[in-house]
Amino acid sequence: MKMFAMMMAATFVAVSTTSAFAQDRVNALVGKLAAGDAVEGVFYSTLDFNSARVTRGSDLDYIIIDMEHHAFDAETLRQFLINVRTPDGNFPVTPILRLGTPGSEVHMQRWIFKQALDAGVMGIMVPFVNTAEEARQAVMNMRYPPMIDDAAPEPRGVRGWSPAVAANAWNLPVPDYARRADLWPLDPEGELLLVVQIETRQGIENLAEIAAVPGVGAIFIGPADLHNDLGYLGQSGVEEVEELMAQGLDVANEAGIAIGLTPAGRSLQERLDQGFRFMTR
Repeated sequence: MKMFAMMMAATFVAVSTTSAFAQDRVNALVGKLAAGDAVEGVFYSTLDFNSARVTRGSDLDYIIIDMEHHAFDAETLRQFLINVRTPDGNFPVTPILRLGTPGSEVHMQRWIFKQALDAGVMGIMVPFVNTAEEARQAVMNMRYPPMIDDAAPEPRGVRGWSPAVAANAWNLPVPDYARRADLWPLDPEGELLLVVQIETRQGIENLAEIAAVPGVGAIFIGPADLHNDLGYLGQSGVEEVEELMAQGLDVANEAGIAIGLTPAGRSLQERLDQGFRFMTR
């Protein structure tokens, strides 16, 4: 579902709780997912610095910076990320960027992945992923070529090397950034998260193969576009779509991958009770 949230100070609780495992990581969200926790975030389209500072004091686990339906601006993104970071150099709220590039165009748009990662984002959401090959191309875009004796050399990364800005954003020396800037859970020590967005019947039908691609870290269903794909433009809560989303939930649970969505006409708690655990408010 294409939903955006303007975040105001009164909306948030000032202190968030994280597990000890999450605190050991640069990307706290990865730690929570690895521990099997349910996580909550919001879509975000307002990239002013004051809002960034409000965000970092919130109880959110992550934000999805939307540059699918809003302009891609790498320089503003860099500045925003620095302001989401706390003065001690940590990211209590994990920044994920949703690109405008659909899965079918990922192999032709490697540059935009490179610029987003080089700005310092800790995750990328790719909309309209319909096949395992599209997911595999996204994995390749987010990884550096394998190092000598790499424990997980495939899918082979194609990301170019220019890590200075991202390393600074993560408050790490370049060698440490190079070691950590890989995809979890393909690399258990990786700090980058790939979120594939499933928004069509084809994507649901191919979800088992998509989830099996090494490097896919989370799945996010888009209820609005799934309704649109099935001919229910502008509607929500249609039973046929609910059945497909439940099918996607079963596939993700079988694969052991966190799956979520916007509540889409249900309460957040209802969706959590169904088993979705990568949620937006």
